[in-house]
Amino acid sequence: SKAVAQLERMVTIYPKSAQGQYQLGLAYLAAGESAKANDSLQKAVKLAPGFLNPTVLLAGLDIQQGDPNSAVIALKKVVQERPQMIQAQMLLAQAYRKQGNLDDALAVAPKGLRVLELRTDRRDNAALHRRLTEAAAGAVGRWQRER
Repeated sequence: SKAVAQLERMVTIYPKSAQGQYQLGLAYLAAGESAKANDSLQKAVKLAPGFLNPTVLLAGLDIQQGDPNSAVIALKKVVQERPQMIQAQMLLAQAYRKQGNLDDALAVAPKGLRVLELRTDRRDNAALHRRLTEAAAGAVGRWQRER
């Protein structure tokens, strides 16, 4: 896409821009290019380890690719460093759920979602997953608007 091409040019001009690598990673994700997104997000993390957004996106990719264990390790660090980061809390709850660790999933879910009961029935888990995903999307949208 045009956006990807422009961002690729930008990171060529500014190779040490963590923000540029992060934005390129987002563009690659939007274009469905997970491997390229992963590479750009890894570069962003290396360039600015304190910039946690790429770490959160990488953890989301780990979950999508069936590796919740890696996601849990990364997201626990993010949530510990920045407990107000709702997107990280939601993804950590999702990663725990993928591991089958429903108690920890419930414990880390943001305060407003802790009232949800986690059940072992697949239909209930699918409904819970939808509710958590919708809540995460709404929280992320609010967070982005506030920035």
